[in-house]
Amino acid sequence: MFGYVRPYKPEMKVREFESFRAMYCGLCHTLKARYGFGSRMLLSYDMCFMALLMSGVTSCGIKTCYKRCVVSPFRKRACINENLALDFAADCSVILTYWKLRDSAHDEKGMRAMTARFTAWLLKRKYRKASAQLPAFAGAVEQGIRRLDELERENTPSLDRAADAFAAMMKKAAVGIAEEKVRRPVEQILYHVGRWVYITDAWDDLQDDLKSGSYNAIIARFEVKTPEGMAEAREAVRLTLLQSAQTAAAASELLDLGRSEPIVKNILYMGLPAMAESVMEGTTKQRSSRHGSI
Repeated sequence: MFGYVRPYKPEMKVREFESFRAMYCGLCHTLKARYGFGSRMLLSYDMCFMALLMSGVTSCGIKTCYKRCVVSPFRKRACINENLALDFAADCSVILTYWKLRDSAHDEKGMRAMTARFTAWLLKRKYRKASAQLPAFAGAVEQGIRRLDELERENTPSLDRAADAFAAMMKKAAVGIAEEKVRRPVEQILYHVGRWVYITDAWDDLQDDLKSGSYNAIIARFEVKTPEGMAEAREAVRLTLLQSAQTAAAASELLDLGRSEPIVKNILYMGLPAMAESVMEGTTKQRSSRHGSI
């Protein structure tokens, strides 16, 4: 959904990067197969990470095939053939995007609100299909979005409460893992990656929110009034992002991730810190348009 959860390419072996790209392409093809051609617009690095993680902790087979697509119409690219992990990530993509659009329709004004409302309407049938596959996760996302909306209306000054609301719903994606010794570390990874994403996104939107007056948990927590005031919050935000990344990485050490292990650990140990630094220094901007709570 956001595009922040990426590997750190300079430290990847060629075969590892090719495996990551094959999973990314596989997710794209899976979205098309399950939800139609337009659903490829929901493709994100974050859900590719979800697919890699779930592929690592489950016994679903990984087979590589070669396919053409609109991005590469003349040359076939390696991609992971459809499997349960990719199906799961595709369903999560639809559920999260639907509620993000619903939230944007509520938070935005004018044409942006109308666009979000119309797009959510177009996605509703796909959402029903995805929520039927993952009812517990869909319920958790709905509850989490409503909780975030309540915190925004309260203008809560607690960065932790706001980040926890988003992180808790991401944690629920692990609910289907039966084995407790696997489920609990996965929950920790998803919780802390979710927390990291929320805070990174809040920093990425800080200047836009200062101009528009929209709620931003970092602005509320550190009482930022001007762009210059961001400097006072910078080190505290950098530290909390690093702590979440380190906790997620530590949880990954408790898992046998199979073929996904080097890529997942690259993302957690190096990709998250590198992306956080890039966003905080202003060298990466994920979107040029505003969004809602998430």
